[in-house]
Amino acid sequence: MEIKNLEGSNELDIFFNKSDTLVKVGAIKLDKQDLKSEGDFIKALQEGTSSLDNGAYNVHHDSGLFARFNVKNKRITGLHRVSNNTGIIMPCWSYFTE
Repeated sequence: MEIKNLEGSNELDIFFNKSDTLVKVGAIKLDKQDLKSEGDFIKALQEGTSSLDNGAYNVHHDSGLFARFNVKNKRITGLHRVSNNTGIIMPCWSYFTE
């Protein structure tokens, strides 16, 4: 991963968010350009997650939760801005410049 502010591994892991269980369903590698905007990030996620079933998914980096999104009919339908649990803005939003 070429994003300097994300320290640690070079992948973001994708987990299915179901009740209290996190089940890893894949990983995605991003380029800096993938984090220019919400649309660019969703496009990169969509390319790496086209086989996911309906549900809510979390994206984690070594430092913790990075993003959360919903999938319906194999398409990402929404990128969460705020954590329902903590009220904190998801870290991915701090990278968007557009």
